[in-house]
Amino acid sequence: MPRRLTVALLVVLFLYLTLYTWNLRTGYLDKLSTTTGLSFIGFVLKPADWVQDTASDLWYQYIYLVDVQKENTQLKSQFRSLNLELARRREEASELERLRKLLQFDAPPAWRVEGSRVLSRRVGPYAVLETLVIDKGARSGLENDMPAVTDTGVVGRVFRVAPLSSQVLLVTDPNCRIAVLGQESRTSGIVIGQGANKPLSVAYVPLNAALYEGEILVTSGFAGLYPKGLPVARVKTIRRSDISLFQEVVAEPLVDPRALEEVLLLDVVDDADAPEAPTGNASRDIMLDVDALVDQLMSKNATSGLPHELQPEAGADDRTGSAPSPGDAMETETTGRATQ
Repeated sequence: MPRRLTVALLVVLFLYLTLYTWNLRTGYLDKLSTTTGLSFIGFVLKPADWVQDTASDLWYQYIYLVDVQKENTQLKSQFRSLNLELARRREEASELERLRKLLQFDAPPAWRVEGSRVLSRRVGPYAVLETLVIDKGARSGLENDMPAVTDTGVVGRVFRVAPLSSQVLLVTDPNCRIAVLGQESRTSGIVIGQGANKPLSVAYVPLNAALYEGEILVTSGFAGLYPKGLPVARVKTIRRSDISLFQEVVAEPLVDPRALEEVLLLDVVDDADAPEAPTGNASRDIMLDVDALVDQLMSKNATSGLPHELQPEAGADDRTGSAPSPGDAMETETTGRATQ
């Protein structure tokens, strides 16, 4: 037995020395052991890494992120609040800009200014009247026919008053008529609304009167309804007809009623300096303006451009050397009737 063990040990030692010597020469055993060891280590460590990663993800995504989720919810709420605050600040800035422009409006002498906000609009093809509803009424001193304006131009006039609100008839409404003058040419006319999204018509402009495209039309102050000199519209096109005594003038309003949020209302405060007050009948006031324009048309300067058959006969009035005006004829006829 001891002899066999000795022989076995000697065989093992011989094999070891042989392998050691062979490994020193070739290095195969070192490469094999390195590759085998790394494979074994990787096989053992990969499951351990997977367990660690899974545990870490579970912690950060489901346990630790509970607080992060709460913080995220709070941040989103703050973000929405800041967005609302930003929108409110922008709206306030826009309102401030509009009010600053309105404050630049210089009220004519003997007129006071009353500010008002627009509550609703009634415009478009289905509206009976082109109107605005404002938040001032009889309790604020508003009355019918008070002019409504902005820093840009005339909006219209108050035509219906309630205790706390009023309706403003817009210049675009066909029932609205405003006596105007050309800002440069000083030619008279009547601005008439044509409805929603349509230009304005300027009636009773004499055929030979000077008027220019692009010219601003301002209120003439006739009948005292509007103060003199307020911008109303801009002349867009002018066409002279061969069969009419008047020019066909189209203008565009200076104020877009669909964009209005605030308006200014004008009221007379000094009757002594104010123009002649309106009669209370808008149609009669407009007819007075039309009569004045017809007198201008039939005057000596206006008749020079009329057809020959429409001109008054020369020497009709030997005392003055010119034909009497329709106003003189009307006055003479009235005096004659009174005498009778």
